[in-house]
Amino acid sequence: MTRSGSTLATTDPLTGIANRREFARSLKLEMARANRFHRPLALIMYDLDHFKRINDTFGHNVGDSVLRATTSLVNRFTRQVDLHARWGGEEFTLLLPECSLEAAINSAERLCAAIAEQTFKHKKPVTTSIGVTVLAPEDTIDSLIKRADDVLYRAKGAGRNRVDSEAPEATSTSSK
Repeated sequence: MTRSGSTLATTDPLTGIANRREFARSLKLEMARANRFHRPLALIMYDLDHFKRINDTFGHNVGDSVLRATTSLVNRFTRQVDLHARWGGEEFTLLLPECSLEAAINSAERLCAAIAEQTFKHKKPVTTSIGVTVLAPEDTIDSLIKRADDVLYRAKGAGRNRVDSEAPEATSTSSK
C-alpha cells in the first residue's frame, strides 16, 4: 500500500499520527474558531521521561516500538475531534477543542497513569511528564505552544511522571 503525497506531508511516518506541520495548520484554524465563537481550547504537551535511556539501553528499534505503543495508547483516550501529533522526538501534542482546563487536566492525568501502567515489549516502565494549558484571547500560536512547553518542563523539573498546568493568567495547578 502506498501513501499519497498529502498523507506523507501531514503524517508522522513512525507513529501514523499528525506531524508538526499538520498540527500547526490545525492549531491555527482551531484558535481562530475558538476565538470567534468564544469557546474553550486546551493544549496538552507530553514527553516520555528518560526516553534516551531506552534507546541507549535497548536500541532504537525498541525505542520506536515504545513510541508506537504510546501513540496507540493515547489515541484510545482521545475524542474524534482531538488532534494528536508528534511534535518532535519523544514529545507529543494533543489539541482539545471545546475543552476546559479542568477537563484537559483530568484527561492528562488519565493519560499519565495509563502510560505508567502500560507493559511495553522491553518490560520496563515508561512514564511521561505532561503540561496542560488553555487558549487566551490574546494568545498567538507561539505563545500558546510556549506556555504548554514551559509547563511540561516544569512537570519534568518537579520530578517527572506528573501533570502540571497553567491557565493564561499564570495561575497554576499541580497534581500527581
